[in-house]
Amino acid sequence: MAGVTESSEQLARQEARFDTDVVEIAVVTGPNGVTGHRTEAGHLLGADELWTASIDLAAWVSLVPGSRQELHTKRAQLVRLVDKSELAVLRESIRRDQIYTLQVRQGNGYLSPSELTARNRLAEIGFAFDTVDEFLLVDILPPRAVAVLETVLAAQTTPQTFESSALGSMIEDRAVGWFTRRMPWFGREIEVSVDGASAPQMQKTTRTIATLADDADLWQTGAAAFAAQELCPLYNESWREDTTPLDADEFAARLRLLSIHVGSDDGSFSLEFDDDDMFGGHSIHLDGSLNGTFTNAGI
Repeated sequence: MAGVTESSEQLARQEARFDTDVVEIAVVTGPNGVTGHRTEAGHLLGADELWTASIDLAAWVSLVPGSRQELHTKRAQLVRLVDKSELAVLRESIRRDQIYTLQVRQGNGYLSPSELTARNRLAEIGFAFDTVDEFLLVDILPPRAVAVLETVLAAQTTPQTFESSALGSMIEDRAVGWFTRRMPWFGREIEVSVDGASAPQMQKTTRTIATLADDADLWQTGAAAFAAQELCPLYNESWREDTTPLDADEFAARLRLLSIHVGSDDGSFSLEFDDDDMFGGHSIHLDGSLNGTFTNAGI
């Protein structure tokens, strides 16, 4: 009966974290759909039986009679404890970039003693916590027209672009907060992307990509050689099955660059390669810097 006890404890913690009053709100969901997570054995809080389903809210307004429909855009999240089948249903019922009318209970900020202990231990090692307004989903109601949320949704779903002096026009991928485009690389097209940031910083990060493209043969050769150095022994020992072992040059020659991502303006970048099915279709990734060093090769 361990599962029953664990789920009961989860439900009790959830009950304590939210006000008892059920209220109506209208929301705009964010760019990502419903996600689910649960802690496993060895976690500071122990293993979970139920999944915590959640979806980010881009904006919400209260529909309590007599209240002003004030627009709230502070980071907020809709949550609910569910089993695996309920998680699948919820993912179908609440989707990204939509307006919903909901019955919810508002979070009160409560942390159980074990949660508080876990948070304090994480804070001691430098983990920072964002403040998030939480709502416990009670029910999904028939939709109601809320003009201010229609405006938010229209702005949210309008594609944003960035004009890079080095690469040209890039389009926002809202699901990850990146700006992307396609560009040629050795006769093929690859995807290049940078984190969304201020315009001056994005001009710097896109110049990192342009620097790589200007000397593509050098960077392709160096990155593939590093990946071969780090991963060719692993392939030969554990993945090649009945095929002939590869040397480092043969391994490197099979790698095809898929993407370049730059997240900061310090000259660092991340590369992703097609593994040519050497690792069962897993991509190969590694980090690099314009100073010529490579690190963190993996699959």
